[in-house]
Amino acid sequence: MKNTIIKKINVTVSLWLIAIIATLAIFGYQLDNFGFYIAAAVFGALLLLTNSFTVIHGIMYHTRYVSKRETEYNKY
Repeated sequence: MKNTIIKKINVTVSLWLIAIIATLAIFGYQLDNFGFYIAAAVFGALLLLTNSFTVIHGIMYHTRYVSKRETEYNKY
């Protein structure tokens, strides 16, 4: 349950960060200001960090879940 909540939060945060990055890139292009590109790169790094954290957490959670699982046998 915790893993699915983290994934949903990550999707929401990622979409907002992508919208912010696109807005900053458009402002940087329209205003011909290099600072907006730097700010977009900072938000891009934040996006990369949140997504890599979610992937690593999902892999670690999956391996713990698989190791706790026991085999089940049918009674036929």
